[in-house]
Amino acid sequence: MQVKHEFVGNGIVRSIRNVAYSPSGDHLVIVDNSDDHNLAVYNTGTGACVAKSKGDRSAIIEVAFKDEQNFATVGAKHFKLWTITSGNIKGKMGNFSGKSNKIGSIAYNGQVALTGAITGELLLWNGTTCSKVAGKNHTKLIDAITVTQTLVITGGRDSKVVVMTANNYAV
Repeated sequence: MQVKHEFVGNGIVRSIRNVAYSPSGDHLVIVDNSDDHNLAVYNTGTGACVAKSKGDRSAIIEVAFKDEQNFATVGAKHFKLWTITSGNIKGKMGNFSGKSNKIGSIAYNGQVALTGAITGELLLWNGTTCSKVAGKNHTKLIDAITVTQTLVITGGRDSKVVVMTANNYAV
């Protein structure tokens, strides 16, 4: 294997905690493991850093792109939607609307963010607002979510894998 680019510096000061590709694969976001959980977005074609920012003092457990300009980070008491603009990354904290705020995973089903809660609930997000619970199919934290064109698959600390339809979340 030949190295195409080395994504170094640009605010990334400690080990890499998370990475995620944009839907087109043109961008890669990196979250480091520093106290500020720094963020850097790179152009995968050129290797150039296109935007960077301090992340959040709260631990970032996972990151996922919504579209080419927006991605979200999650963790304990943390949902934040980030927008890439003019070399900067601006974040807006999420509103849990009274639902469980301990999040262990995230994936996007189209424009809807799906997060896995410690309660075993799959939460749906409309922008930065937790809009509803899609279901409580696990008894413990949902650590993994995968979305295909027709399915949503979750895995949790209860050792269960749940397969749902992507259009209505029916098991």
